[in-house]
Amino acid sequence: MTAMLRRTVLFLTTIAAGGLAGGCGTNGADEVISPSTGDARPNILLITADDLGFSDVGAYGGEILTPNIDRLADSGLMFTNFHTHTACSPTRSMLFSGADSHQAGFGAMIGVEATAEQLAAPGYERYLHPRVASLSELLQDAGYHTVMAGKWHLGGLGGMGTGPHGRGFDRSFALLEGLADHYRPLGVFPRPQPLLYREDGQEAALPEDFFSSRTFADRIIDFIASSPADGRPFFAFLSFTAPHYPLQASEDDIALYDGAYDRGYEAARAGRVQRQRDLGLVGEDWEIPPFHDFWPSWDELTDDVRAQEVRRMQTYAAMVTAMDRNVGRVLDSLEVAGLLDNTVVFFMSDNGPDNSDPLGAPGLHELFEADFSFAPEDIGKPGSFTVYGPGWAQVSATPWRLTKHFMTRGGIVVPLIVHNPHRVTPGSRSDALVTVMDILPTMLDLAETEHPGTRFRGREVLPLLGKSLTPAFAAPDIAIHEPDYVFGLEIFDRRMVQKGDWKIHWANEPWGKGDWELYNLREDPTELIDLSQREPEKLAEMLTEWSAYMDRIGVVLNEGFANPVGATLTHYTPL
Repeated sequence: MTAMLRRTVLFLTTIAAGGLAGGCGTNGADEVISPSTGDARPNILLITADDLGFSDVGAYGGEILTPNIDRLADSGLMFTNFHTHTACSPTRSMLFSGADSHQAGFGAMIGVEATAEQLAAPGYERYLHPRVASLSELLQDAGYHTVMAGKWHLGGLGGMGTGPHGRGFDRSFALLEGLADHYRPLGVFPRPQPLLYREDGQEAALPEDFFSSRTFADRIIDFIASSPADGRPFFAFLSFTAPHYPLQASEDDIALYDGAYDRGYEAARAGRVQRQRDLGLVGEDWEIPPFHDFWPSWDELTDDVRAQEVRRMQTYAAMVTAMDRNVGRVLDSLEVAGLLDNTVVFFMSDNGPDNSDPLGAPGLHELFEADFSFAPEDIGKPGSFTVYGPGWAQVSATPWRLTKHFMTRGGIVVPLIVHNPHRVTPGSRSDALVTVMDILPTMLDLAETEHPGTRFRGREVLPLLGKSLTPAFAAPDIAIHEPDYVFGLEIFDRRMVQKGDWKIHWANEPWGKGDWELYNLREDPTELIDLSQREPEKLAEMLTEWSAYMDRIGVVLNEGFANPVGATLTHYTPL
């Protein structure tokens, strides 16, 4: 029996045993091992959480139990200024293209209102468009085995080769939609409906004991273990749907947080801020944003609603802990198989925490009642439907202002950790501005390959906008982008452009002023002091950058679009 075959048998034995109980680490072996011998390039494991806030991980100041992710940070490189988009599929399109979301096909989101002018324009197709070469295609062509499990949300429902199997994954087990029940094959929007997962592009049944985080980890472990032993490394994409609503978790995990959140939003945030200050993530002189007065404070809630809110937060924390446990299972399986030492692990969230009540519109609760329980006593249980809500979401975003769907840092600055004992300075931290578009060129660097430029697989493609993060692996203090680098975002008619220390931001009332706001991020990192009236010349300069961004990227505004997400108080209404 060859050494590689012995490792594969051991790997499969670990899977059958359900993984190890501990976290990640190195096995101390001298040999650097790929899935099979003959290729010294590293394996790449990309793990994404869904709607995880900046402070929800212990390494970023949270109280939620995340020992496996924390170990990645303790022996890896933490990025503290990592920018995504403000919603799921736009971020994922940038991740997989290294380009702007509008260029990649997600100027608008599936299922969200868009104008006829937008839908007729390039970049508003709402699937990962062939005008971009996908990360998985590029690594596939570079000789990597490519596997994925979990949320896709980049197209595929209408065919056209836009699912993961058609965009470069050899093996895939995919939820094509953006969200689903965590225990059942049941979709959520536009209404509850049977949901079909796809395995390698074909309809797939779920196991009887399906739980999203565990099952997605199971499939990644299986796909890696069954990759051909042909001397090639792997690229694995583990895309959790946790902790996206509906909030559902086991009673054992929920019970871990009994009493942890009884004092409410303000106390939970204060604890996180103190831990962040102790960790050096938040300056002693930083002003922490107040909770937005559009939503009620903890003191304004009734006792019944407070009890429901506590249960929601316990369930959310339980989902994060369950996700972390399954991250640990994957890492432990790699370690036992001798693969972890030569695997570069990326862990990130796709955007900030969700503040919304998607069922806030009249009549929607009634539409869902046949398939979900809304009873307060069922919050968090399988078959229930509940959401996180704006109070706790603002806690998750600590120390930043606002949440998902907004262009403030609370919606777009999230955790990113890179781990590998041989390539990354252990226990290091980078405060440099980096974006989700930088992930693809980083992985191409690791794979020792290049982006093709403007032509790929017989079609015209767009060039990269991102830059590789690999210089920061050995020199965490290095700047990745030039001082005059311009980074822009737009969706739901909300907009932002950042250049150097300056940022302009537009949001509809009451969360913004319905006009441009100007912030100096060096002096005001939490975006509390609008300088648009005091610095008219700087505002004009930044508006020029915004106009150039629109023209360069092909932005078509949906002006006057009042995004309803998070705009109601129904989350707090006892049901």
